[in-house]
Order: sequence, then structure tokens, then C-alpha cells
Amino acid sequence: MVHEKDVVLRVTRLKQLSTTAMIVIAVVIVVAIVGPGSLALDRLTNTSTSANPEINSPEQAAVSTIAANSPSGGAAETPTVAAQANIASDNKPAGNQLSAASGSLAASIPVESLTAQGIYAYDVATGEMLYGVGENEQLAIGSTTKIATALVVLENASPDDEVVIDSSDLVDTALYSNMGLVAGDTLTVEQLLQGLLVASGTDAAQALARVVGAGISGSDDPDTARTAFISAMNDYATQLGLTQTHFANPGGEDDPGNYSTAKEIALLGGELMQEPMLADIVAMPSYSFVSSGMGQTYEGANTNQMLGTDGIVGVKTGSTDQAGGCVVLAQDGTGIGDLMIVAILGSDLTYNDLSQIVTDSRWNDAQAIFAGIDGTK
Repeated sequence: MVHEKDVVLRVTRLKQLSTTAMIVIAVVIVVAIVGPGSLALDRLTNTSTSANPEINSPEQAAVSTIAANSPSGGAAETPTVAAQANIASDNKPAGNQLSAASGSLAASIPVESLTAQGIYAYDVATGEMLYGVGENEQLAIGSTTKIATALVVLENASPDDEVVIDSSDLVDTALYSNMGLVAGDTLTVEQLLQGLLVASGTDAAQALARVVGAGISGSDDPDTARTAFISAMNDYATQLGLTQTHFANPGGEDDPGNYSTAKEIALLGGELMQEPMLADIVAMPSYSFVSSGMGQTYEGANTNQMLGTDGIVGVKTGSTDQAGGCVVLAQDGTGIGDLMIVAILGSDLTYNDLSQIVTDSRWNDAQAIFAGIDGTK
């Protein structure tokens, strides 16, 4: 027999269970509605797109001519590159997705309009990452390779050392950017560094690698000497803790073994800017000097079209079929730190039949990035 008291108790319990079930159902409905929407919003907020660059030819001497018509114009102790790499740790996968560390910059930089495959910006004084897109993706780097070439040269030679130009140093001027070296002429290491970094002279890279490599290897054979120099470039990268960088030549020609990432080439750019002589050279809008050997006049314009604008004081351009449009830029006096480095790799770049650049999106990419970073100040 069921007592009235038991019935009331059971009814009360049923009501409690019914109320609990309703609450659980309501929570499930809210999660079903809000959860996916929130996740979708997160994906939209944190994902960017990038066009595939259509690259047709290597970096040309014509770039210098184009750049000639464009405008020109006591940091704290800097952490080592290895330390900077740790400070600017990355938590993002490869591809054009905003790094978590880029924070609110995502809102101020129109990521969908950027064409670069790899971007990395950091404060040289602190090592702090300021912005990154695909910054850890291994990419061809074109003549930004010459940043490492200059650093290794400075480690192993004196600026006043004289170099007699060999015929093996010369390059096809229709295919490669050059400073117009003449076999048998004599130039100083410093003059060759100007041709290397300002006019992006691949002939200067060949000459410097041969002479410095001869000192490293003890061999006067040009090929042996340059091989030794390239090994020294890779040793230099290893010593700095750059694990995703490898060099196959001193000039940046397309080669499966010549690559880096936006992050690591930016760190190399920061190293260059810590060398006063090299920093002075990359800030030169142009150069003109007469060689001591044959009395040849050498003139060159800086290939960096942003030099002298918005506090840009360096560093180096690069462009090839595989690399697309590349540039490492140094901006002084940003208000964020004493010096900011921005590396841009793989921007859209096309040439016409005369090997002249007709589309060059790296500069638009750079302006958008600088505007976004400066807008956060």
C-alpha cells in the first residue's frame, strides 16, 4: 500500500528531476547555438589569405634604375639572436595565419590584402615580436641572402683590404643585379660591400666570397674558396641559433638549398644593424667612387624604395622567380623601441618581357604593416 506521504515525496522528487532535466536541456541548447558561432568567429578573426605570387624572372639591375627615382633619404644592449628567438616564441602553424603574439594588430592591419607568404616584425632592443604571418615557413629569400654575406665578410676581412677583381666574379648583367665590376680592377672590401648592399651586386658577392673564402680555406681556387665561404655563412647561422636557414650561394640565386624564414632573416637584419659600418652602408641612398686600380667610376642607387621615408634606414631587398618580392626593413624611432625590423618574403612580383618589374606588392605590404604597428602606439 502506498501512503499519501510517500506519494507526495515521490511527486516532489519527480518535479526536482524534471527541473534538473530542463536546465540540462537548456544548457545544451545554448552551447549548440553559441559554441559553433563563437568558433566560427574565432576562425574568421584569426585566419588570413594570401595570393600565390606569380614570379617570372630573377632580381635585375633594372631594379636599381627604378629605385633611383624613388624617395631616399645609444640603443640598449641587444639580446643575442638565440635569445630573441626564445623571447619571440611562436605558437602558430605554417601558412598565412596571424600569430597569437600579434594580438590587437590583427584589427589594424588588413591581412586579407597582404600578398606576402612570410612576415615578421620585432623590436631589436627587446626581442619582442610585434607581428607575424607565416613567419616560420621556409621560403626562398633572394638577395636578402646578402645580409649574411656582408656579416661573414666583416667577421673575416678588414674594410680597407684590397680586392683584385677576377673574371670568375663577373655575372650576366642581363640576368643578375650587379655593380658593373671590371676584371683586373682593384676595389676595397668596403667599396664592394657598398655594391653588395646598396646596388645588390651579385658580382660583388662573388668577389667577396672568393677573396674571404680563400683566407678561410687557404686555397686560391675560386670554386674551393667560395665553397668555404658558403660553409662559413651556414656556420654563422648555426652559431646564432637559426635552425631553419641555409645558404647555397652568397648572392641569393634560386637554389633548393638557399632558404630562410621571415623570422630568421629578420633576426639577421637586426644583427647587421648592430654593425655601425654596415648600418651606414644600407642607409646610403646611392654611392659613387673611383677605383684605385683602373680608375673606374662606380655608381649605384639603393634598391630599397622605402629608404628615407617613415624612418626607414635599411636594410636589403631581394627578388627572384622563386622568392617573389622580398625585403628586410629597419625603422628607427618608432616609439615602440629604438629600432624595429620587418621582414617580408614572397610578395607578389611580376616582370615584363624586358625584365622590368611591373608589379611589386612588397611595398604595399610593408606600408600596411608599418601603418598597423604604428597605429598601436
